[in-house]
Amino acid sequence: MLVDENHNVWLSSNKGLARFNPRTQKVKSFDTKDGLQDDVFSIGAALKLKDNKMLFGGISGFSWFVPDSIKINSKPPDIGLTNLYVYYKPGDVKTEGLVTKAIGATDTLVLTNKQNDFSIGFTAFDYANPEKACMLTGLTVTTKDGAM
Repeated sequence: MLVDENHNVWLSSNKGLARFNPRTQKVKSFDTKDGLQDDVFSIGAALKLKDNKMLFGGISGFSWFVPDSIKINSKPPDIGLTNLYVYYKPGDVKTEGLVTKAIGATDTLVLTNKQNDFSIGFTAFDYANPEKACMLTGLTVTTKDGAM
């Protein structure tokens, strides 16, 4: 466990590193997808150098970094539809009248009450770290008169 210049607490584990901000009570996890040498670190193998670099030792060597140089991208990735299935069929949604343009360029989808068995494929356009992209989904159901 090490404390950086901003009073964040850095913890190593067998699942990577974690940065705990005691002021906000938030934890940010880091692993090999973020550039660490491994996710498994050794107990007591941590050192803060005079130039504020932190070193954490693990089974595959050391990971070192300057905490202030780590930039977190807080902008959520753009989301795009990739496919639409109605009744488990990937039919041509344009000819079925569900959308008027390519599914990836569609921002509104209107289904009839009989088209109630469907699935939607989507992706996050996060090229920097796609393995860590998380998405929350939801549906808004409205009637013909616009009531929700």
